[in-house]
Amino acid sequence: MSVELAFAAFAVLAWALLSPGPVRDVCFFLASTAWLTTLFVNLNPLMRFDGYFLLADLWRIENLQPRSARLLRWWWRRHLFGIEEAPSENLPSRLMNRMIIYGFAVALYRVFIVLVIALLVYNLVFKALGILLLITQISLVVLWPLAKESYYVFRDREQITSRRPGLRFAAIIGLMALIIWVT
Repeated sequence: MSVELAFAAFAVLAWALLSPGPVRDVCFFLASTAWLTTLFVNLNPLMRFDGYFLLADLWRIENLQPRSARLLRWWWRRHLFGIEEAPSENLPSRLMNRMIIYGFAVALYRVFIVLVIALLVYNLVFKALGILLLITQISLVVLWPLAKESYYVFRDREQITSRRPGLRFAAIIGLMALIIWVT
């Protein structure tokens, strides 16, 4: 990350010192691209780049994403279906809540990124292949985890204490479908 920032600084300096022309335009493009990729990609804590490790170090948590995903699944099962099971980890409540929110943000971000990539692929290749790739991406990243979680909930259906788990589950799926449709 420091190399990219140094590269961007040199490109900005070259852009400021050069006279107008194509070389100056290239320096501006390189500077702006380096700044943007460093700030929006590398510092994004939702992807496993520098920002993720900075956040994990700040919170003093190793393996932040997988642990947050496990806590999110526990929270999902408890609040949506009323399945009373012990959380995957015994953590202070504030830290557990932060990890659950982080896990939810990562899940939404991944779905959003996959949908954007799937729609780009759909629009860039011929339609038959685009539809096949779109269906594959959505199946692997959205439908497969939902099916797997539905299997685990169905397996533990005797533990469901919520009076209307089907209604809650349908509302959550409907909300997710609405978000996907809007994006």
